[in-house]
Amino acid sequence: MRDDLLMPTTFTTSDGETIEAELSVPASPGLGVVITHPHPEAGGTMFTPVPARLLASCRDMGLLALRFNFRGVGQSTGTHGDGKAERLDVEAAVARLQETVPGVPILIAGYSFGADVGLAVGGPGVAGWMAAAPPLQFVPVEENAAAAAAEPTLLLVPEHDDFLPPAAAKDATAGWSNTTLEVVPGADHFFTGELDTMAESFERFAKSLL
Repeated sequence: MRDDLLMPTTFTTSDGETIEAELSVPASPGLGVVITHPHPEAGGTMFTPVPARLLASCRDMGLLALRFNFRGVGQSTGTHGDGKAERLDVEAAVARLQETVPGVPILIAGYSFGADVGLAVGGPGVAGWMAAAPPLQFVPVEENAAAAAAEPTLLLVPEHDDFLPPAAAKDATAGWSNTTLEVVPGADHFFTGELDTMAESFERFAKSLL
């Protein structure tokens, strides 16, 4: 039985937006995970399948976890910011987890649009990044925190991703430091039928940070 509770909550960004979220707080977590969702203008929310599966993995592993709706989605205030303003949402989510369990290292785990935004956010306490099906088109390379970081990055690239197939992903990240690119066999951009495979890779990576 899980010893955590999934609690509705909100937090505030540095530019004053109120962000709708759900927080899972287990006993004595060794890692915190910020989970980001796909593109809001394509119907992405924190409840879509990939973020939901990542949250389930976090709860099964006893990790501190926070999923949230980007600004302008659900009950979150503000308007869509083309991936730039949303970085403030991720920064505030990291801060919220650090306030909840002081000293806990943070893994930023994102999917699609949310993966790109998450890769742009670093700073004290961020221990790594996991990007599932990142399009690598919403953040300029020079603004990507993960690309030059010493902390590890895992890119999970679907074999049949229409937005960024494996060969293109390999070329785009050739100069990144401490980055592992893992192809998910048989998967499309939505990980249709391959959510468990995606989650297993995420769990292995999260365990490596404990």
